[in-house]
Amino acid sequence: MRTSRLTSLLVKLGALVCVLFLNAQFAIDFQLLGGVFILQTFPALILGLLKIRFSAVAMLSGWLIGTVFGVSVCWMDGLKPIHPVNFGLFSGNVSTGLLALGVNILIVLVVSAFFPAKKTAPPPQQDSVENPA
Repeated sequence: MRTSRLTSLLVKLGALVCVLFLNAQFAIDFQLLGGVFILQTFPALILGLLKIRFSAVAMLSGWLIGTVFGVSVCWMDGLKPIHPVNFGLFSGNVSTGLLALGVNILIVLVVSAFFPAKKTAPPPQQDSVENPA
């Protein structure tokens, strides 16, 4: 009980120090960078609800490659959470998290094609007690 209170106090003091002494733009960029990490959980949470079953290997591969891609792009952009893109007639800034999410979903689809999810057997039927043999 005492350890949790001390840990809570230290985290709150750390947050206060960050608010008081960090550059505001850096704090905003750092928070938006967290969106890159959070968006990578989307396929595992949402695609897992679909009737189409994706393999665990595909989900893990997509998460890993999407996260590495997103962090790498952010690092190359100077820890900025947006990235300039040119797609034909479209030219503008796009969230790095959305780009990484697209890579993540693409990897999930490709890896699931090569390593499909294992089929689960239906639960066995139990004989009822009312019908003795």
